Amino acid sequence: AGEYLQLKGVDFGRKGARKLTAFIEGAARIDVRIDAPDGPLCGTLAAKPGKGFKEVSCSLKGLTGVHDLYFVFIDGGFRWDWWKMAR
Repeated sequence: AGEYLQLKGVDFGRKGARKLTAFIEGAARIDVRIDAPDGPLCGTLAAKPGKGFKEVSCSLKGLTGVHDLYFVFIDGGFRWDWWKMAR
């Protein structure tokens, strides 16, 4: 909790990204933000506790153009294998 992962200069294009899906094991709450760790909130990915990896998704808003992207880890003890965004 309290840490983040930054991806610099992500180009979401004019149509942008509308959905985030991740393969997560454990409980997690991850805020998706742009331009800074406390920048505009674009979505929140929430995974409930449980055994084994599972796919979880959330809707995204405001992701168009070029931005630094931040995954801000709010709480939980989890592992993630992969993530993807879609229109």
